[in-house]
Amino acid sequence: TLDDTFIVSPFQDTFVIATKMPGNIVAIALKHIAAAKADPSRDRSSASSTFLPAWVSSMTADEIDVSLQYDIISVTFDAPFTAERLKEAGAKDVTMVPFRQDDSDDRSVWERYITQSWPCPKQQ
Repeated sequence: TLDDTFIVSPFQDTFVIATKMPGNIVAIALKHIAAAKADPSRDRSSASSTFLPAWVSSMTADEIDVSLQYDIISVTFDAPFTAERLKEAGAKDVTMVPFRQDDSDDRSVWERYITQSWPCPKQQ
């Protein structure tokens, strides 16, 4: 249900993107992130979440083709962290800009997906 969306994605983060990041930079950043310890200041909850990684990527450093360029998509909460890791890896200019010029935040994306994928009749 849509109510479930608010449970799994309650923050309404906007999607942002950094375009044309060199593959070698992305690979280095991912290696540094994988080797880093968890940072409690990045935790949104007061509950312990040691079972969750500090940062998640859809690819590992070993899967990155260093000859390619990548678009890095993040959300506003993680954007400063992501940009900083890319800069530490050697990126000269990291600008995180809105991914779409509409209301696409993580909650609205889920809402649209759920209502389109799992329509249900209105209760009478």
